[in-house]
Amino acid sequence: RLQDRIPVAIVTGASGDIGRAITDRLLRENFAVMMFSTNKKQALSDAYNYLRDKYPMCILRMQPGSVLNESDILLMLSYVEKYMGNLDLLVNAHGNTPHIARSEHFPIEKFRDIIDCDVVGAFNMCQHVGKIMLRQGYGNIINISSIHSVATYPYRSAYAAAKSAIVGMSKVLAIEWVGRGVRVNTISPGQVDGRRTKDLNGKQIRNVLQRVPSGCLVKAEDIANAVMFLYETKNMNGHNLVLDGGLTSSAWYMPYDVNGD
Repeated sequence: RLQDRIPVAIVTGASGDIGRAITDRLLRENFAVMMFSTNKKQALSDAYNYLRDKYPMCILRMQPGSVLNESDILLMLSYVEKYMGNLDLLVNAHGNTPHIARSEHFPIEKFRDIIDCDVVGAFNMCQHVGKIMLRQGYGNIINISSIHSVATYPYRSAYAAAKSAIVGMSKVLAIEWVGRGVRVNTISPGQVDGRRTKDLNGKQIRNVLQRVPSGCLVKAEDIANAVMFLYETKNMNGHNLVLDGGLTSSAWYMPYDVNGD
């Protein structure tokens, strides 16, 4: 069991761009981290091995599993309790890939899949970890949502519904639990520079950037920095922190100059 001075975190979706960057930042801040994710295409193992080599002196564990499977969650939490100690932070960074379709033709099974993973999975984690934190009398939960919780695109009804639900759920947990020492916040990033944007061509990227006043995609490291800000700022509770380069603040009708000239 670790000494109390070492904070302990769980990161779901730890094999993805955002989850991996958050884990990296937490290790740099001397957290002990449990990486919890499915292990499709060895992505979790690869992320774990990379970070294990990068931070050989840090406490890092991984456990494959699903946020929808109670047995997987309980097994992972038993390892945290046995080997790592009390929980300081949960970051829910998992998420399903958006399905794009006109709403009148949106496949209902796809809609359910996205809601199940993003919303039910996040609540499942919050509920199980929340019980532990409430018994402790302290803890922080940060749920990663999306800009689609405040402004969205056509043909993404399930994704926008899921990301909006995460924000609403987080607000309820925040007001229920803060009196017992547990804070809950949300981060809603805009388009993240990662694996999904790699499929876009130059013209598509330029079209995206021309809508953003900063002319920049969101970096996964920006989200990791926001996690630390919310964790360290004691009066942040029930907040949805939007990271979008000013996109949702702008009503300007002209494209922004992405070259900055």
